[in-house]
Amino acid sequence: MVTVEVVVVSVANIAVQSGTTHVALVGGKVAVIRVALPEDADRVRALHEACAPHTVRERYLGAPPRLTPAELATLIAPPGGCALVACAGRADGELLGMAQVAGGLPVAEIAVLVRDDHQGRGLGTILARRAMDAALELNYSEMVAFGSAGNGGLCRLLIRLGLRAYARYDGSMLTLRAPLTATVAPSIPSQLERSLAVR
Repeated sequence: MVTVEVVVVSVANIAVQSGTTHVALVGGKVAVIRVALPEDADRVRALHEACAPHTVRERYLGAPPRLTPAELATLIAPPGGCALVACAGRADGELLGMAQVAGGLPVAEIAVLVRDDHQGRGLGTILARRAMDAALELNYSEMVAFGSAGNGGLCRLLIRLGLRAYARYDGSMLTLRAPLTATVAPSIPSQLERSLAVR
């Protein structure tokens, strides 16, 4: 990964330093990760429309947003957080995925959406790692992610990131919490891995 430019973006009255980064995906495609901007609204809508219904349901745990101008503005600039987008090839390329860091809870809520045709190429992991870095810059020390109880992809993602996540199943809902650190390295099997082995 090569950082080519650094910009400072004001998010919820907090300055977040973020870079535009080129990353190589599995299969050779290049993506540019950067902070989402208000002018990305049409591309965020197109990203959601390009995803299969089950992908959007997993991201939003049910009915997808209607993508009104107000909802798009919130997706691009979540309260107390920020959003990152992954663009194909260059900073103004089509969106391949996005991640949000929302600060409405005492901890940072992190959510990722990747187009179906780009899943399995490492993009979700890259976006999640950058979202965690942004959460640290926003002074959060813990993250939370929500998913359906059968969302094995979310569990595998957090394991790949080396997080010591705590899983709680509540009916059909899965809540994962993990402390955030500046450098996350793979660790011994966590409670999350042990709970997955039991399922």
